[in-house]
Amino acid sequence: MNKDKRPSYKELEDRIVELENRRKAAEESKTKFRELFLSMSEGLYLHEMIFDESGSAINYRIIEANPVSKKHIGIEPKDAIGQIATDLYKTKEAPLVDIYSKVVKTGKTEIFETHFDPMGKWFSISAFKIGKEKFATVFSDITHRMKNEQEIKEAKHQAETDRLRLQAILDTVPDLIWMKDLDGRFQMCNKNFENHFGKPRKEIIGKTDYELFDKKNADFFRQMDKKALKAGKPTRNEELIKKGKDESLIYLETIKTPFYGLDKKVEGILAVGREISQRKQVEEELRSAKERAEESDRLKSTFLANMSHEIRTPMNGILGFADLLNDDNLSQEQRKQYVNIISNCGNQLIRVIDDILEISRLETRQIKADFQNICLNHLLTELFSIFKLNSDQKNVTLALKTAFEDNDSYLKTDLTKLNKILSNLIENALRYTSKGYVEFGYYVENNTLVIYVKDTGIGIAKDQLPFIFDRFRQIDLELSKKAGGLGLGLSIARENTELIGGQITVDSTPGKGTTFFVKVPFLREAKTSPVKKSIDQLSYNEKPVILIVEDEEINYLYLETILKAEKNDYKILHAWNGKEAWQMFLDNPEINLVFMDLKMPLMNGFEATEKIREINPDIPVIAQTAYSTPEEMKKAIAVGCDDFISKPISRESLERIITDFIPSKNVV
Repeated sequence: MNKDKRPSYKELEDRIVELENRRKAAEESKTKFRELFLSMSEGLYLHEMIFDESGSAINYRIIEANPVSKKHIGIEPKDAIGQIATDLYKTKEAPLVDIYSKVVKTGKTEIFETHFDPMGKWFSISAFKIGKEKFATVFSDITHRMKNEQEIKEAKHQAETDRLRLQAILDTVPDLIWMKDLDGRFQMCNKNFENHFGKPRKEIIGKTDYELFDKKNADFFRQMDKKALKAGKPTRNEELIKKGKDESLIYLETIKTPFYGLDKKVEGILAVGREISQRKQVEEELRSAKERAEESDRLKSTFLANMSHEIRTPMNGILGFADLLNDDNLSQEQRKQYVNIISNCGNQLIRVIDDILEISRLETRQIKADFQNICLNHLLTELFSIFKLNSDQKNVTLALKTAFEDNDSYLKTDLTKLNKILSNLIENALRYTSKGYVEFGYYVENNTLVIYVKDTGIGIAKDQLPFIFDRFRQIDLELSKKAGGLGLGLSIARENTELIGGQITVDSTPGKGTTFFVKVPFLREAKTSPVKKSIDQLSYNEKPVILIVEDEEINYLYLETILKAEKNDYKILHAWNGKEAWQMFLDNPEINLVFMDLKMPLMNGFEATEKIREINPDIPVIAQTAYSTPEEMKKAIAVGCDDFISKPISRESLERIITDFIPSKNVV
């Protein structure tokens, strides 16, 4: 039977001493840890891992934080202690929980650098296990260092980009560019320099003139280099050199200037050269051209003097005899004679003006459209690629919408002109759009191809829309400031649209955007000419009604006077503009004939004719205008006019119109 062996007093005393020593050691360790804890320059957090029911780490709690942690992470230790990570950092998931759970599970220390999204900072973190389900993180804010490293990296990248860009620019320049050091060794050259001398860059750099050229040329080049160094400023000279492998002689005009380094000391010679061989060959031609130009100036002066004479002479007759008509003592015969003189002078003046216009047309090349089969989809895709970079730089969305597959998008038109039209419209849209989108595409309606360019830009006021296609026209001060330049783009687009048989229109709302429509024929089919109207097809009144649409009172009075001559019996209506004419036509369906001025305010004659045609396609409409060009005539006929009469309107022309369209009535 075993009996309890009680420890002796001595053993108890020793045991107590041992425990006390351990306690003191623990206290000392705790004190040292606390001192270390408080003296660390890095932040220190002690954490307790939190697991879900399946044992997966889902969060962690901060159980201790040293004072300096605030410096790095910006949170007071007392506010951090006891908080779980998701609450402390205000995130849905605990930051870096995967890494920390691995540390707790394996006991392996993890050292890493990361961008801590909740703080928007970069940290260097050491995570290590300190007990069961506990770990510590030692961290420091390295945001400043990372930014510096990023700036250095970007600076290096920018420097390399600048170097490559500079070389690309130098290689693009059509001139020859090279640089030598003070010993005459080539340090750099551009592509054109290589091409001129027929040697790759690697065979030029580091070589001297004496290694590349014959001694005579090398001596001359070296002499010119020394001349520039001695002058201390750019010097210009001509050099006769051998070009390429065939060693043909050419003249090269060079500008050489001392090249200074960062220490402000001369490091060598920078030179730019340009071939001037053709200049030598054409000097005599230039002298001859100068003589011809002087002769041309003399002829021009003579022409202007003659033109002045031809204009002023009939004007003198018109004004002079018009003044004489005021004399009440004139006989009837004299009055008729003076009127006849005024009429003749007016006709002479018209002929002079027509001659001047004709000369002007002859001096300009008559541009014609070159129609060919093109793939519209391919053109639009190419334009999209060209303007995509510009839209991306402006942070504006560029969109393309097509209506057909490539094989179905072929049409016959002038590719160059259509490309120029759309390029101007897209460029214009991007220029005036700072946010939103620019969309372009097409659709077909009634065998007409409608190409549109739509933007969400600044828009155009309605009262300014009629002028946006005018060449050099500045709509208003604010728009001019934004637009810059002379404003030729839209004018070019319009003129080219007309050349390919199309029409361009615009719809815009200030502050919301603008849409341009380019309408061109999609199928070029043969069309039968419209049947000319006859008097039998028209309604006829006992007293024919004639509508005169004219915004100039004198022109109206002239027509009215002739039409109301003694033997005529017409009812005359007068409209001052196209809008008023359209309304008057609605109110007076008995109208038999319309004289339509084409250029008027509010609504021009083309628009008014189209509207009248919608109501009555059979009513005769006679266009009258001072712009008697073939283009004007075609346009008038295209909108529905039956005939065309040019201003100044002669009585004979008016008689012909009346006879053709109201044959039972004759002008006196």
